[in-house]
Amino acid sequence: MSTNENFFTKLFRSFFATDDPQAIKKKKLHKIAKAISKTRFSKWYKASSGHLSPDCAQFFFSVYRVVGPARTLLLSVNTNVLKNFCVEHYLSAEQKQMLSQLSESEILESQGKIPIEQIQENVKKRLTAFQKTFSSVQSEKMNQLYHHIKAFISLSTFDYYFLLKQFDYTLKELDFERTPDFKHITSVSVVENLHDFLEILLSFPFDADWHSVFTVIEKYKNVKPVNAGAWKKGVDELKTLYSSLVLENIIRHSKQNPDATFGRLNNVEDISNFYIRQVTETAEKTIYTMKRAMQNDKVASLVKSIFGSSFPSSGTKHYSVEGNKLFLSSSVSGYLYPQAMSYLKSFLIEYFKTEIRSISDLFLVRATWESGEKVQEYSDSYHELLALVDTIIQFDEALKEGEPFAMKLKASIARSNRDRNALNFVVRKVNEINGEAHRIIVTAAKLLISIANLFKQIIEDYDRPHRTLIQNWKEIEANSPKEPRNWLVHVYKKIHDFIVLEQLLIQKK
Repeated sequence: MSTNENFFTKLFRSFFATDDPQAIKKKKLHKIAKAISKTRFSKWYKASSGHLSPDCAQFFFSVYRVVGPARTLLLSVNTNVLKNFCVEHYLSAEQKQMLSQLSESEILESQGKIPIEQIQENVKKRLTAFQKTFSSVQSEKMNQLYHHIKAFISLSTFDYYFLLKQFDYTLKELDFERTPDFKHITSVSVVENLHDFLEILLSFPFDADWHSVFTVIEKYKNVKPVNAGAWKKGVDELKTLYSSLVLENIIRHSKQNPDATFGRLNNVEDISNFYIRQVTETAEKTIYTMKRAMQNDKVASLVKSIFGSSFPSSGTKHYSVEGNKLFLSSSVSGYLYPQAMSYLKSFLIEYFKTEIRSISDLFLVRATWESGEKVQEYSDSYHELLALVDTIIQFDEALKEGEPFAMKLKASIARSNRDRNALNFVVRKVNEINGEAHRIIVTAAKLLISIANLFKQIIEDYDRPHRTLIQNWKEIEANSPKEPRNWLVHVYKKIHDFIVLEQLLIQKK
């Protein structure tokens, strides 16, 4: 008997049970409409027609009245500057003192008083000490403050005017004197706007330290963003709306999607680390600027010492700083060593082929050397440098406008921004050019160092009581247009200064 009852009971139930998706959806939507009707916001939405009421618009207008004036103020916010204000809001007096010692003006104040290496070491130690003062609790406060300010900005910059204008097309932006005449509208026309507002609401920190939030904003923008009393009341209303889930349900019902889900955005950035990196970068940039300034001063001093002028007349004309203008419209960096190459050509033509040639004629032609190996080393270096002058001229002339290679390079540069093959050609050829320039500069430096070292040995030999390296000093002295030792010292110093100059110019790259 019981078996038959179970069978008929199941059969009876099967007539009324359904797995029809539309029926299930309809049931869910009915349940959502009922949930809306049981909230204090029940008058907002009429489920049977899908209309939103003036009560809904009035709520958003009350929020708009509180935060609307801050919208223009907060639409243009530099997030990096805002992060700095948030961090500095929680810095201790000790941290602020340490920070002042890492400022650009404080670092520059040390210039000239102690060596640059010592300044760099002091800054490094101060940066390490400053970083260690940040506790996890302090960093969390800074991060939360920034997160809360961003949430307030999102709420304030929401486009209330666009939303409300759907309820009253005569509404004027930021006009809070006139009482709006809100009408019923279909929810579909503003459902996406409601969705955008919901995203803000779901992540909103209702219990934030609003005093700190508004203090930082006021320091940043020099204006109070909201009325404190009105804001407190507004936050309470928003919190009630959030707890009611009515916005989620209106969106679900309006979109006829009862299973729609909504997530919150809780992306809290670590702004204390950002701040420390920024302080570090500023300090390191200041040190770098100081070094570059010192390097530029040193270069200018060496150029004047070597050439007697900042603009030697016989430098390279095409592989040059001026020649780099060819690459301005492209993404290619261009010539890397134009100054070093230009000064090398000038030195070899204006000094090596004149002064060093004269002294070399004396010691290569008239001097009797103890070692044939030494004089051969001198002779080889000297003649290789003479040949290098022609190499530099040929290298530079190949880049002259109108030359076949220069024309092809220029045409490829013009196409490089839209033609990948042209860009690859330019990059490859410029790398080859710079590689050849570097090889020439390094080769010249090695040869000049070799000659300078021999001059140093000659000077040392001259100063000995018993000279051995050069065996006919009396003849050398008799045929020298200048006092030999002073002349050697002068030329040695010129070569030394020139090598230092080339090293500085190459190190810039």
